[in-house]
Amino acid sequence: MAVPNSNLNLLEDFDPNRVVDPFRWIPQGMYYDMIDVRNETGVPVVEAVTNYTNQKFFNALDNDVTTLAAFRGRLLTENSNNRIVQVINLFAQYRY
Repeated sequence: MAVPNSNLNLLEDFDPNRVVDPFRWIPQGMYYDMIDVRNETGVPVVEAVTNYTNQKFFNALDNDVTTLAAFRGRLLTENSNNRIVQVINLFAQYRY
């Protein structure tokens, strides 16, 4: 079932394997889901992640981070594993 809002579909119906999307390597809605205070409980994602910021994302992007899995690990490590289960689940929903 798709979300009736096309903006949410664009942000959260992300698929890194969709070869027709030139931006498929960017999980477009994942960062927003980690910043927003709205905990979604339905389609297309279920997330309960908050308290992350753009500064925390930038801090985790060191030169040895070359994959989203490495980014996720560094982000969690640098933030005391804040909401680790929810963050791992959110990354998995974005197919990472």
